[in-house]
Amino acid sequence: MLAHDGWVYALPEADPFYTHAPEADPCPSVGYKAENGFFELETDYCAVASFSQATPVDLPAGTRLRMVVWNLDLWAPDPGYEALQFLRLGDTEVWSRTTPVPGDESVEEVFLDLTADLPAGTVAWYHLRNHGVNSWRIGDVELAP
Repeated sequence: MLAHDGWVYALPEADPFYTHAPEADPCPSVGYKAENGFFELETDYCAVASFSQATPVDLPAGTRLRMVVWNLDLWAPDPGYEALQFLRLGDTEVWSRTTPVPGDESVEEVFLDLTADLPAGTVAWYHLRNHGVNSWRIGDVELAP
């Protein structure tokens, strides 16, 4: 449904979730890529970034989605920091996670139950905010059985 290789980077001036000065440098393309079934984001290049794609099908309320999120060991210059990730479909945040940094590698299978009808073409957003040299991944967002 939302393919790991379908995410498109939103430049800071077009990113509704960007929290830094608008004149901040955009993420270089070396900071994110689709590889081995996951969309990967390296925060030594991109500390704050959002990516979008349109939903290819209608998603009625009650639809169940599945995705896998993954991070390698997490490092930060100062302890006590929290990274933020979220997935938004249209105006609805359907998943969010804060993760303490520094921290251990983690793999999580996530199931999401939609509470509103979403027509095909609804904009999906994946957002990550993290300072430190870390690797984050999100797999395909699929219709769950």
